[in-house]
Amino acid sequence: GSNIKRKMSRFTYSACTLFFVGGALVACQDDLLTGTPSWLGSSIYEELEKRGNYLTTLDLINDASIQQKDVLSLTGSKTLFVADDDAYARFFSDNPWGVKSYSELSDAQKKLLFNSSMINSAYLIELMSSVSNGSADPLTGACLRRVTSLSLYDTIPQLTAKDMPQNSYWKPYRAKYPDGGKDKMLVLRDNTVSPMVHFLPAVMSNNSITDDDLNFLTNGKCTSISESYINGQRLTDQDITCQNGYIQVVENVMTPLTNMAEAIREDADLSTFSKMLDRFSVPVFDQSTTNSYNAYNTSGQVDSVFTLRYFNSGCETNSTSYDALTSYAGTDITNLLPYDPGWNEYANGASGVSMSRDMGVIIAPTNEAFDRYFQSGGGKSLIDYFHSVDSIPDHIILDMLDNYMKYSLLSAVPSKFSSVTNSAQFEMGLSKGEPGGTTGIASCIMANNGVVYKSNEVYAIPEYQSVAFPASLDDAMLIMRYMISDLNYDAYLNSMESEYIFILPTDEALANYVDPVDYQKTQKTITEFYYDNSAQLVGNRIKCRRYNAIENADGSLSKGSEITNPWSSTMGYTSSSTTAEADYVENRLKDVLENSIFVKDKAASASSGKNVWVSMGGCPIIMEGSGEGVKIITPYRKEIKGYTGANPDVLTVRDGDGYYNMGSNPNGNGETFIVNKEPVLPATKSVPTILGELSKVNDEYSEFYQMLNNSDLISTLYDVTTGSSTDGTKSAKTISNGNTINIMDNYNYTIYVPPTSEIKKLYTAHLLPDWRDVIELDNKLDDPSITDSEAEKIQAQVDSMTTLIDNFLRYHIQNNAVYLAGPSSSSTYETSYVNGGRFASLSVSNTGTGNAGSITITCRDAQRNEIEGESARRVMDGNYFAREYHFRTDVSSNDNNSDSSQPRCTDISKATRIYNSSTAVIHLIDKPLLYTQSMSDAYNAIAGN
Repeated sequence: GSNIKRKMSRFTYSACTLFFVGGALVACQDDLLTGTPSWLGSSIYEELEKRGNYLTTLDLINDASIQQKDVLSLTGSKTLFVADDDAYARFFSDNPWGVKSYSELSDAQKKLLFNSSMINSAYLIELMSSVSNGSADPLTGACLRRVTSLSLYDTIPQLTAKDMPQNSYWKPYRAKYPDGGKDKMLVLRDNTVSPMVHFLPAVMSNNSITDDDLNFLTNGKCTSISESYINGQRLTDQDITCQNGYIQVVENVMTPLTNMAEAIREDADLSTFSKMLDRFSVPVFDQSTTNSYNAYNTSGQVDSVFTLRYFNSGCETNSTSYDALTSYAGTDITNLLPYDPGWNEYANGASGVSMSRDMGVIIAPTNEAFDRYFQSGGGKSLIDYFHSVDSIPDHIILDMLDNYMKYSLLSAVPSKFSSVTNSAQFEMGLSKGEPGGTTGIASCIMANNGVVYKSNEVYAIPEYQSVAFPASLDDAMLIMRYMISDLNYDAYLNSMESEYIFILPTDEALANYVDPVDYQKTQKTITEFYYDNSAQLVGNRIKCRRYNAIENADGSLSKGSEITNPWSSTMGYTSSSTTAEADYVENRLKDVLENSIFVKDKAASASSGKNVWVSMGGCPIIMEGSGEGVKIITPYRKEIKGYTGANPDVLTVRDGDGYYNMGSNPNGNGETFIVNKEPVLPATKSVPTILGELSKVNDEYSEFYQMLNNSDLISTLYDVTTGSSTDGTKSAKTISNGNTINIMDNYNYTIYVPPTSEIKKLYTAHLLPDWRDVIELDNKLDDPSITDSEAEKIQAQVDSMTTLIDNFLRYHIQNNAVYLAGPSSSSTYETSYVNGGRFASLSVSNTGTGNAGSITITCRDAQRNEIEGESARRVMDGNYFAREYHFRTDVSSNDNNSDSSQPRCTDISKATRIYNSSTAVIHLIDKPLLYTQSMSDAYNAIAGN
């Protein structure tokens, strides 16, 4: 009451204010006054009678279908928006209903006119812009929409077949309610009431809406933000104060606004866009709605009332409070609009802003704009592929709609067009245009839940220009299409800031996935992923079958017998099969996806001299050739030959339509290569494992391998996180794929291998201890006859020698992978050896050209100066790809660890998940890398350099 009193300061203090509680009006008078103040009018009804030019409005109030005379004469707490008789005369001469006089109005039309013009509370226009803010003061200048007295059941459309959307969900009802039949289908356009939209000065000022914005949004009807507009009609007289509320006078007859979906459906220029929206519409039967209708409409009872709904994700949330609809008839729906365009009380669930404070925007290209787009514009390729607009699949149409449905009008008024972005977060390029033009937004349609921008052009769709788009075109890639969206990689792949090479596996390729987690187990496995297209399915649609692998003569694997219970405890699982399978699918396919995406160098392409490309997951591949003729060598294909020099098998693109050049920025973001054989499979073996295999075919690898394998840098268990917070100990939580280098983390590395012949020179010059001598000394510690002092000396000697060997090994392990035939570069990289409190570095030059390329390495001392007199080292042989995995056990298992979200795994047979990994490339170099001047001088002396 005090708030209302403050807001009415323009009245004299001796006047009383209006105080409303629970809908009842209480007169509050100043102590100095008695009786009714002279400025206070009579009831709303009597005030309209006295004014004499509101006879049509009085007819509505008195009408038998409305019966509001008693309410507006005696009681109530109302705000009534009225138009005078001159306005009604203009209305009857031209209106969308085609009625010429009051007598021609149906009862439903009368209810719409009257009930949509009345609010069941008394509001001054100044206070009408405020919204409740809990226990705090109301938010002023915040209210854009408000619920009226209109009822859901004042009018319900009665549909026959021609009125229904042309999709499969409506098919049975088109048959049941044919055109010309006596029965009609009762379908609410929405099951929430139609709110009133009011552009009030405080709202527009508070949200930085300009005069030009308002003029554009209302197609020139409203021009000044200093005036008030209700449902698009200007307020000509306001705050006529009556005993039971307020009268607000509008310039023209105010009709209720429909929602955006219905506004688009009713506009002949937007029929193409309307058909696109209708693909996602569905009739929803609701017994409670039917019961309420029958209780309200006592003149006739019906057996069913439906609501026209749209499948949607509920403003990026599945909360039902934001009107999400994600399933139908027991089936999860995957193609979801960002929100329901037919929801009258639309609210942006992602932002948490209530219905009253904002509304949506839909950019709807006109039919002429679509004709140009599909005939000669960016959509021509779609018609070439699918032959007609109606044949374009729903998920592709959804990409367009997702870009054109915006969550906030207040963020998308014309003065803010430059900040409106598409799904790739690039400026859409919205502009104002003229009706009949070929560019810009031509006009606007005000709806009760947003504004429809009628566009002269079809704005670019990032998804249609993305390297991921081929997956949308072809149902042979349902798995990757689903996982790109499910794992939220669509935004990454749709980005136009980068350019990519995308090695896109078909469903056929994903039926041949060699599981790296099982590769080091007694029994290797192959997984067949598949898309479950069951009619009624709730949950993940990607499933898998798993097979015991058979090793072929060439070292490759193929499917053997199917594993009948792949989620059993013997396979390392403790959770339910459904949970285990879902986790398995996400864990492995995320790895597949990350190793299928390669960020392109701006100056390079698949046809350039660069042959090695590295995925976002760290997996290198070799690409030979270009376009449809490209050959792809993956680490897995390279290693299964055992590095005997035999030509590895390659992945080739699918015949006929396996290559898509999506173009360069700004029109596209790279190249897509579709493969059928198998997905890109990274290396399955660790650095020590590969060095061991190389040692068997080239002895120059053997000494470094033996030194590494007998060092402290090798382990199978990996310390990921600290254990107890009190004792500071570490808890081994992952197990690796055999012996791995424990100083390598979730990153990429280069391993430089000095040849055996050169390492032996270091032994001879006593520059490096022989690892065999260290073992021999260490074994002496087991002799019970040695004294404590002797043991102490031996231990000190062992520690010193071990440190020297570790430092030597660490200096040959470089952070960052540098590949032969990789991108040309010249840079300084840190090694894993700490010298003088900092990581020692190497200077590396890589020409990166041709099939081999050339890499030279220059050693640096603790001050990072080049070693004087030291020649650059050269790579003699290389590009052997390794991956060191860290595996964990079943996601729901404790495995003796109190943190169930971080389950341990110390037994390879129990490993079920890829936790993280490091990748490495191995090169044989001509001479060892030396990190001090004295080592270099001594080595050069003994080596005769």
